[in-house]
This record gives sequence, structure tokens and C-alpha cells, in this order.
Amino acid sequence: MRKIVGNQGTTLIEAMVSLVLVAITTMGGIALYFNTTELQAQTLHKKMVTELVNSQMERYRKIDYNHSSLAVTGIDPDPMSINIGGMSTDPVKGQGITTIITEIDEYPPDGTFDYKEIQIDIDWNEAGKIKRNLNTSFITYVVP
Repeated sequence: MRKIVGNQGTTLIEAMVSLVLVAITTMGGIALYFNTTELQAQTLHKKMVTELVNSQMERYRKIDYNHSSLAVTGIDPDPMSINIGGMSTDPVKGQGITTIITEIDEYPPDGTFDYKEIQIDIDWNEAGKIKRNLNTSFITYVVP
């Protein structure tokens, strides 16, 4: 009988090293999955916020230029609150939808306002493993 030289099989240390490498790779994949799920939820919330603010912007665009709801407001003291599936606002902290309407007089100033700037700011809390406070601003202009 011949003895096979150089083929001694796998040692215990080699097997343990390969198990550690598989475990590290698996843990990375699991972490990637959960982070991706959280980012998908955040993207969905940003889309919902955009649609909500866009509907408000359209409402302002349809109103007559001299209507009282387009009066200069400065900062709205009572922001609108939102609570939708993992996305919430806290009006006590000043979060929510805030509308700022400013009249603009282009250069050279002639005493009459040329257009109005409508800015809608929204601040919200993002639920999840990492609590995030997010904000977005939208601006549109209304002309007479």
C-alpha cells in the first residue's frame, strides 16, 4: 500500500477560521438588509412629505393673488402636525409644516410688490433604530 504524501485534510484551526469568515460575511449581509429597509422607509416618507407639500403649493397657486389667504404671514405660529407610520412631528418642538409668505419688490424698488414667495418648511422625526430629525423646504412664487 502506498502512502499519500501532502494530503493531510483540514485542521480544526482552518475550519474555525472559515466559520468566522462566513459569520462575518453573514452579519454584514444582515446589517446591510436592515439599513436598506430603514432607508427605503425614509425615502417613502420623503415622497409622502413632497406630495403633501406639493398639494399645499397647488392650493396656494390656484388662489387669487390678492386673496386674504395669501397675505404676508411671516412664520406660522401654529405648525400643522403629522403622524403617519413611523414619521411624526412634535409641534411643541416647533416641528410640523410651517408656511412663510413674503412679498417681494424687485429692483428698482417702486413701492409695489412684484410677486409673493411662498416657502413651506417641514420638520419631522423619523422612527427606527436611529432616531433622526429631518427637514425639507419648498419654495414657489406667485405673481399677480
